[in-house]
Amino acid sequence: MSSLHSCDPTCQNSVRNMLRFRGLAKSSGGRSGGILSSITGYQVVRDGDDWVVPDDDPQLKKGPPPVLAAADKPTTLSKAKYDDIAATFVNHNLNLNKEFEEFRKSHPITPNPVPLEYGVLSDFWRIRDAFFFSDTKRLHAVIRDDVLPFMHSTLRAKSVWPVHVDARYQQSVLSLAKISHLVSLHGIQESQRLIFEQRAMGSILPSPLDVLTYPNGLLTFSPFSAAIPVSRLGADLYFLRDGLWKPPTVALQGLYGKAILGNRPIADSRRHLPLVVRSADVPRYFKLAIESVNLMMRFLNDPLSFRTDNDEVDNESVLMTHASVGFLFADLISLSHTESEYIRQRLAFSFLDKMANLKARWSASGKGDDVAIFKRLLSLEFGELVAHICGTGAANVHRDLAKTIRDAALTVYRSVHEHVLKSLGKQADEDEIIEHLRTLRNCTHGAFLKGDKFQKSFFASDATIPPDVSNLPLFLTWAFTLNAKQVLEY
Repeated sequence: MSSLHSCDPTCQNSVRNMLRFRGLAKSSGGRSGGILSSITGYQVVRDGDDWVVPDDDPQLKKGPPPVLAAADKPTTLSKAKYDDIAATFVNHNLNLNKEFEEFRKSHPITPNPVPLEYGVLSDFWRIRDAFFFSDTKRLHAVIRDDVLPFMHSTLRAKSVWPVHVDARYQQSVLSLAKISHLVSLHGIQESQRLIFEQRAMGSILPSPLDVLTYPNGLLTFSPFSAAIPVSRLGADLYFLRDGLWKPPTVALQGLYGKAILGNRPIADSRRHLPLVVRSADVPRYFKLAIESVNLMMRFLNDPLSFRTDNDEVDNESVLMTHASVGFLFADLISLSHTESEYIRQRLAFSFLDKMANLKARWSASGKGDDVAIFKRLLSLEFGELVAHICGTGAANVHRDLAKTIRDAALTVYRSVHEHVLKSLGKQADEDEIIEHLRTLRNCTHGAFLKGDKFQKSFFASDATIPPDVSNLPLFLTWAFTLNAKQVLEY
């Protein structure tokens, strides 16, 4: 992978005079220029075998568009508004994601029967399925007569905030990178076979529907959530209330999770709430989540973020970075939606591994040390960076909310270090604390660790994983979505 050089949208065009899509003109017989322009909006010109975008291209200067679309504020729920809310949602969804609705017509899906004996949970399951599976003609009535009344009257939601994904654009961005890279490696004919027969990269590249789930990683920190989504292909209806949602614990745990205490080696079972969001700040928190995911996607979808020293777009890095981000959100969302501390803490270490791996590839050489970066992510210095990014980025929405997230990030990092010091039962510097955290992470492999690490950590102490380790991914993700470039290159 080539080393990458990027700059933020305000400066990126002052240091390069062109952007080059290497070999794409030749491999397509000169026919791909129109497709490239329709996807990106760039005014491309041919330069030998390549398509080139001049430095003064208006769309290149402007940067990629938002991927997620949401109103500036939620709509307050009332019976009188049900019909208008439903009509607005259906019209917007048809305009933005017509392909999904057309797909339903040719691929009808029959949902599994909903069990009726679980009270409100069964009712929620029923309206969720009705919203997801209903055909386009019935969607307006389902929203008006089923979804909104249930969420408003039964679950006491106060407002609704629709979010749509621009699936056509997002899919085009990744398809362009995938086709370009495969053609450069294998030529057109073999690339066609890999794409259409082997479905190359189909299992690891995030789809637009995956991107639509990204805000959930920021909005939910079990057992609390800022909003509850009801999902459909290409769009979600998020429901907010006064304050955070907190369902009864019994509603969040499955039968086996409640019945079996379980074996949780070195997992401290105490739950630390990562942050407390005031009722007045919940809509602001939601808005910030949508805006920050759009900021991150703007960075990831901008070919200038993946420009090499010779002005080419490094499509391999485009694909692998998007895949890495998809892995990060899969870990974050999974740990945010489980009640098992053992699973949460293991997923937190998995998240840190993936973030270190991604940062290593964005180092100056493209060959950074994953282990060293993993440890740096746990340092108080990096915690201060995370807190700073959260504070400055969230300040654009509201200062008090920015302070809440910033202070919470600092508290979590300090709590992790303090827990280790207490469990070791002796004075230790930061290097020793972080080395101990690395040992706790390595216990995923078993007890027989290299260098007598296991003996040093456990033979003289009752060491456990700090509960706040499972909260680190939330704040690292906030920082990453608000300023991906700074997190990657720091």
